[in-house]
Amino acid sequence: ACEPRFLHILVIAGPAGKSDLGLAITKRYRYDNHVTDTAEIDVLVVGAGPTGLTLACALRLHGLSVRVIDRADGPATTSRANFLHARGSEVLGRIGALGTLPEESLRAMRITNYLGGEPLMTLEFGDPGLGTAAPPMVVSQARVEAALRGRCSELGPVPEWGRALVGVRQD
Repeated sequence: ACEPRFLHILVIAGPAGKSDLGLAITKRYRYDNHVTDTAEIDVLVVGAGPTGLTLACALRLHGLSVRVIDRADGPATTSRANFLHARGSEVLGRIGALGTLPEESLRAMRITNYLGGEPLMTLEFGDPGLGTAAPPMVVSQARVEAALRGRCSELGPVPEWGRALVGVRQD
């Protein structure tokens, strides 16, 4: 019989339990080697959306071994968001995943919302004159995730699609 061992599992859970963004929870769990094919890893990230991929990259950059699984059959091809705020750009830059997104995106300094053809509200972002963080980018979430998957691949963990976490047991 295989000896049980411990690892950290980070569950990335979004709205309605979807595992693509949201809250990261870490606990120390035990798993039995004969139940799973998990190799010697430090952290299992459950959810290969933007939060899980960002977390996986950051953990690898800190020297931890990581495995990423997602219950979806493959990466999203449609966008659930179209805006990357300045802080998100900073984080992607720090982990080396920003890549060509700034060149591929539109920079949003001012967005005006219309209702019935009439301007309803105008939102302004950032102040380029102060040299602060980059303004938000209008870019597909699917494109952001692709950049994150590319960076993850460079660092080691490649998301495993069609793999769901079906249970854990805490000792």
